[in-house]
Amino acid sequence: MRDFMVKLARFLGRRRRWVLAGWAVVLVLALPLASQQTDHLTGGGFDVPGSQSKAVSDALQADFADKTGGITVALEAQPGAGAAARAAAVARVRRAVDGLDEVTLPAAVAERAEFALQRKGIALLPLDSAQSADRQTDSAKTLRDDLNPGAAKGGVTTYLAGQPTVWAGMQELSKKDLAKAEAGGFPIVAIILLIVFGSLAAAVLPLALGFVSVIVTGALIYFVSLQMETSVFVTNMASMIGIGVAIDYSLFILARYREERAAGREPDDARAEALATSGLAVTFSGLAVIVSLAGLWMVHNQALRSMALGAMVVVAVSILTATTLLPVLIAMLGDRVLPGGVVAKMLGVIRRRERPDREAF
Repeated sequence: MRDFMVKLARFLGRRRRWVLAGWAVVLVLALPLASQQTDHLTGGGFDVPGSQSKAVSDALQADFADKTGGITVALEAQPGAGAAARAAAVARVRRAVDGLDEVTLPAAVAERAEFALQRKGIALLPLDSAQSADRQTDSAKTLRDDLNPGAAKGGVTTYLAGQPTVWAGMQELSKKDLAKAEAGGFPIVAIILLIVFGSLAAAVLPLALGFVSVIVTGALIYFVSLQMETSVFVTNMASMIGIGVAIDYSLFILARYREERAAGREPDDARAEALATSGLAVTFSGLAVIVSLAGLWMVHNQALRSMALGAMVVVAVSILTATTLLPVLIAMLGDRVLPGGVVAKMLGVIRRRERPDREAF
């Protein structure tokens, strides 16, 4: 295996431009697909088929669909809202519900709601659904997108109530929180890498590999979601693990390359040794992680299986980027990944300023 990694390093060094161009094409193709990865994800998948809890949930939904905490639309009219605006609000809800599968707004409920809205300014529209409580989360998400709850239109404000709408709202909050975490985490990681490596090029490489791994995984998740029910939380799992693993794996290989160069090896030999040692360790480490995550498929729960699959895919992609893309980037950057340049000078100035204080202490 060591000989194979050495040969791989030599091949990547000779064909660096072709390999880099191939990864660039993959990234360009993956970007638009990754941006659509959540289009076919579902908020359900937490039911366990064949379980007693699933049987009870299905029985309650079949016999008491209007009393089991399904989706309810609430309308509140402002004092200045006219009769036409109030009627239009009910019609807007009816159109939104018509676009849902197995969810209906009974005509009698709509008529009573319009009458109540005209007289009292407040109306509740409980929806009938043949869906399981688990699947209603997706319908609630669609209604949130169509009705824009909390915003007034024509003097009438729409609200959504019921357990499925709570789960749908939590999904949106989860996505926003993940985006904030990534936006705040990357700069912090970049500063730490700059301090540790003392080189801008060396600090950027792990971040670049993390970005590529997450984007490519997002595109693969898009294709997976077309073939099987996939939980919306797979994106959180892939992003959290992908960024950490990709940066971690690239750090091992890059640090070993710098050690070999510091020991006097030529760049080609240093890359080969780094890939044959740290690269080999990264490969087996990633495979061990994939095998361990595969154990979650023994649990008959689609949400857990989806999250495990997302983590497995992003680890596999991280192995590929660390063992193919990283050596190519190191070969093209050359000694710029070694300590030096403006960053090293700045760190040196800081250390010299701190040294007198230590000696005085």
